[in-house]
Amino acid sequence: NAAYEIFYVHQSRVEARVAWIFEELNKDFDLTADETYEADRSKADWPSAAEADELWRRRLKYELIAEILNKKTPEEAKAAVHKRYERMLKNLGDIENSDLAEIYLSTITRLYDPHSTYFSAATFEDFGIQMKLQLYGIGALLGLEDDTCIVKEIVPGGPADIGRELKPNDKIISVAQTGTEPVEIIGMKLRKIVDMIRGAKDTQV
Repeated sequence: NAAYEIFYVHQSRVEARVAWIFEELNKDFDLTADETYEADRSKADWPSAAEADELWRRRLKYELIAEILNKKTPEEAKAAVHKRYERMLKNLGDIENSDLAEIYLSTITRLYDPHSTYFSAATFEDFGIQMKLQLYGIGALLGLEDDTCIVKEIVPGGPADIGRELKPNDKIISVAQTGTEPVEIIGMKLRKIVDMIRGAKDTQV
């Protein structure tokens, strides 16, 4: 129960802060003011509510300036930052009970032994696959960008490299094993996408 109680407080705080951020992004920012933003607050005092708002205001300005320096207009910069926090909310919503149990119980085990961890069913399955080498991937490093699965890298000598059909920066929009209908994967968690792509040796996807 403690894990859920902690998570629900965290979730409500994140949702409230992101809602505040969206309101702030509708305002004008003075990008000429002589202000600083301290990114590392690991040794700083815990802020009050008003101090937290000021810290977040400066952080947003810091993020906007970073986007503008990346050759975006101020409006494009705001849109990029807005999308970033939309993804944060989506990632928060994607946390499942098994993920929460793994985070909470692994934190407890590491208090007593840095080499001990708790495996959820999915993580345990991954561990078993790595030890037994029974399932194969396509030999590509995948990532998510704007809810779309992107091929980041092709592993030399792997199936994708030998097949020469996939290239870095390709978007994977659906997945089908042999004899099954394609399933659209846009917006799906990366772990689920990887599970769909894996299969026994010499099978096709």
